[in-house]
Amino acid sequence: MAAFYSLMETWRDRRRSEAVAWILVLAVVVGLPALVVLARFLGWGEISPASGISLIAGDGKWRPEVIHAVVGQRVRLRLQAVEGTHGFTIPDYGITLIVPEGEERTTEFLATRAGRFPFYCPIPCDHDRSTPSARKMAGWLVVAPRGSVDRP
Repeated sequence: MAAFYSLMETWRDRRRSEAVAWILVLAVVVGLPALVVLARFLGWGEISPASGISLIAGDGKWRPEVIHAVVGQRVRLRLQAVEGTHGFTIPDYGITLIVPEGEERTTEFLATRAGRFPFYCPIPCDHDRSTPSARKMAGWLVVAPRGSVDRP
């Protein structure tokens, strides 16, 4: 009789091991694709293709004065100076360019942090003579959190 109970216990342990193995296989086969679909839906790990934004320096200002992006978005800026040589800098992103009159420069960066970041022309010109802090050729880079409703 002891042999019978031993055999039954071995059979039960084997069935339990098989059940655990099947549960693990099922979790991987069904759970992993479900996680991938969810991650794509929520935009996790996604780096979007570069969004092109044109900025024009003229009449003492950058147009547009506000640039919108989303965390994780690759941003390509095309800068044009229609009158005079101008600079363009976003200190928080380490971007600085000089754009000679009548020319165009391009830069690209990855929006890595949400927030409002100033950009401006670091070259003093007739429009900025009043005080060094009164930069009229300035604007904002507004980076929204990933998954926000206000996606540009």
